[in-house]
Amino acid sequence: MRIGRNNWHIFPRLFRWLRHLPSSLRTLLLVAVYVLAGLGLEELAAVFDTAAAISPWEPSAGLHFVLLLGFGLRYTPELLLIPLLHMLVVSPLNIAPLYVLLCAIWIMLGYSLASALLLHKLHIDPYLRRFRDVFRFTIVTFITSLVVSGLYVTTLAAAGSLSWSQWTVQVIREWAGEATGIAMLAPPLLLLLRLASEAKWQDTQEGPTQQIGSARLRSQAVLDYSIDLTALIFAIWLGYGFPPGLSLEYSYFVFLPLIWIAVRHGFERAVLAVLIINIGVTLLVYIRSGNNTLALQFCLMTVSYTGLLVGAAVTERQRVEASLRESQQQYQNLYDSAPDSYASIAVNGIIRSINQIGADFLGYRKQELIGRPIWLTIYQPDWQLAQQWLDRVLRERLVTSENELRKIRKDGSVVWVRERSQLLFDQDGTPTELHVICRDITESKHAEEQLLHNAFHDALTGLPNRALFMNRLERAVEYSKRDEDYLFAVLFLDLDRFKVINDSLGHTLGDEFLIAIARRIEACIRPIDTAARLGGDEFTILLEGIDDISDTIQVAERIQAQLTLPFNLGGQEVFTTASIGIVLRTTSNNHPEDLLRDADIAMYRAKSLGKARYEIFNPEMRNRAIARLQMETELRRAIERQEFRIHYQPIVSLQTGRIVGFEALIRWQHPNRGLVYPTEFMSIAEEIGLGISLDQWVLREACHQLQQWQEQFLSSPADEESAASDSSRAIQSLTINVNLGTPQFGQAELLQHIDRVLQETHLDASSLQLEITENAIMQNDEAASVMLSQLGAMGIRLLVDDFGTGYSSLGRLHRFAIDMLKIDRSFVSNIGTSAVSLEITETIVTLAQKLDVDVTAEGVETAEQLARLRELNCGYGQGYFFSMPLEASAAEALIVTNPRW
Repeated sequence: MRIGRNNWHIFPRLFRWLRHLPSSLRTLLLVAVYVLAGLGLEELAAVFDTAAAISPWEPSAGLHFVLLLGFGLRYTPELLLIPLLHMLVVSPLNIAPLYVLLCAIWIMLGYSLASALLLHKLHIDPYLRRFRDVFRFTIVTFITSLVVSGLYVTTLAAAGSLSWSQWTVQVIREWAGEATGIAMLAPPLLLLLRLASEAKWQDTQEGPTQQIGSARLRSQAVLDYSIDLTALIFAIWLGYGFPPGLSLEYSYFVFLPLIWIAVRHGFERAVLAVLIINIGVTLLVYIRSGNNTLALQFCLMTVSYTGLLVGAAVTERQRVEASLRESQQQYQNLYDSAPDSYASIAVNGIIRSINQIGADFLGYRKQELIGRPIWLTIYQPDWQLAQQWLDRVLRERLVTSENELRKIRKDGSVVWVRERSQLLFDQDGTPTELHVICRDITESKHAEEQLLHNAFHDALTGLPNRALFMNRLERAVEYSKRDEDYLFAVLFLDLDRFKVINDSLGHTLGDEFLIAIARRIEACIRPIDTAARLGGDEFTILLEGIDDISDTIQVAERIQAQLTLPFNLGGQEVFTTASIGIVLRTTSNNHPEDLLRDADIAMYRAKSLGKARYEIFNPEMRNRAIARLQMETELRRAIERQEFRIHYQPIVSLQTGRIVGFEALIRWQHPNRGLVYPTEFMSIAEEIGLGISLDQWVLREACHQLQQWQEQFLSSPADEESAASDSSRAIQSLTINVNLGTPQFGQAELLQHIDRVLQETHLDASSLQLEITENAIMQNDEAASVMLSQLGAMGIRLLVDDFGTGYSSLGRLHRFAIDMLKIDRSFVSNIGTSAVSLEITETIVTLAQKLDVDVTAEGVETAEQLARLRELNCGYGQGYFFSMPLEASAAEALIVTNPRW
């Protein structure tokens, strides 16, 4: 137990009173106490020595060190006072005053130099808090007392106070007394000063609980002191009072309680024990024999220094142990409160320790993990990875390393962790254990996996995207290079009519439609195959390890069969088909990009052949694709170079045989290929966005041409008998037919554009007839109905072109504002040889009559066809029988001749 406020409770008021005194008064009081205490203790010590002038211990030596170490070296001159007063006044020696002064000077110089050495060179704590302070204090005071004693005794011998023959014995006795006085008196007084400096004397207000605790501590302290004091008194009596005479044979008995007290309580209690032993032994020996022997002095000196050093060593050990415990507790607190999992693992994989965070993270109690193998916490599929990592760390003696693996919790859940380890070694350099820090990276790992998935998968359907598909295709190509028998195929799939579905139902249902398509495609392929979405309604499929082309065809047919089944989107049934291009791996095609391109070419070939089918790629398709690409480029340049022309084909009234109008037909005057018909380039122009521009150009040019003809012929002399007059009358009712492509018919600006052209040309709206295909009308019949009504309201006549080849419903067709039906040339050309064509043509004419609309037959090429049409009461005809499409000048000449058929 340490000496504290409860043990020295009589001093608080005294120290508070001293602190409030002026500095000079405190200094004067300190010097007075020092001198009086020194003189008093010197006289007390002298009582115990009747045979010599030297006491068994010199207490003033201890006071000298207390004054200098505890209060400062500035009190060095005051060290002269005690020896001078003692040798001149209290116990005067029969020597000259000069020798007395010299003795005092030796004492002052010796102890002041020793104090300066301790404070400024050895840097001890003046309150002897650490073992090194006590050890250095004992060594320096031990030597200093010997030097001072030698000088002191030499001075006395020189003064004649003692004989030189007694010099050695007197030096030893003086040295033993000085050293013992320092050891027995300086430490307890410095201890009191330390307690005062640590403010242990302040009164505190204690509550009931603290008062009960203080009472218990005081009771325990009284009991401890009583036991220690009893042991000391018994040992002193046993060693110095019990044996007859003063042989000191049993003097070692005092070491037993002294060592026991020092080991049990440390330096502070050992200091008190040394003081009690010195006083008790000296008093007992004096009472029994009245004589002081050198053996007694050495015994006391040995006891004093032994007690101090042992007590200081024990206190130092207790301090180190307390510091270690505090550090361990702090480390344990940090260890347990760290945000990461900490564990110590032996090289054989056994868990030696783990912090609370780590145990909680894994769902175990710490006791359930310590002593168990690490495999208990590692996800079994990662065992091999963990073992390889551990083997590598030990084999390569990696001081630090990092690893990522999965761990399994007690509840069976799996988490990702990042482990950072530090390998520890013993003194021989042998690895002993690993300190491992684990951090939960499950969320970041999932985020990383999600980012990786997003980087290589389509966000909408979850299928692989182009990047992942090309990676797997490249892998298949590389594998086929190593194995010539390895065969794979690429399918390029594009949905038919997806734009109609997406625009009609909205993008939300359109997305659901694409997701449903993806699921059906996945259901048609094997797990080793890859289905990907490239974007929009384009999908690709990689079939690996197939036997021959038949396997690929089966997959394509299976996909087409699945896609023809109805889709339920928002309560509506939707049907679709797909065009599929197929390319097989060949030894001449070893580039993934080329394979995908060829599959795309084959898909476009399937679309051009009617859609809802598959086509297998062949080199000729690539040639056609290259030619198509070249045509796209030339089309764009053709607009810049004004290479397009309009030819006019006459439309003849079958009742009068006269020309009633012309159809404006676009032609491309190619610089190398000559005249190119619209069947070769118009679909391409529409795909690349040039269709609307060309249609608008044709409309403007045709209207301008009709306006020119009208102005030209109407300005001729009005002679009714002349041919010019006949032409003028014919030109007044002449109409111009212009085809509207599907893209232009869906444009909201169509009405404004037509109105602007009519205003520019000053052409009457009734002179303009617009030809629209069935399919263009039926793609969005509601919007078409509105558009046709608005065009009709402008006075423009509307014709359904190529009637009979589309998918229009007669029940819906009558709702539209239609003025004329044009029978497709495929029926007209066969009416003389095919009864079916004749019946279809007759049906269309009859239908038109019932609907009160006119009929024009396209493709009239023979007189027989003309006669048949007239028999069917067909209103108008158009074809090579009358005239092929003509340039504007030739058409003008034809108008002038005003032929009749």
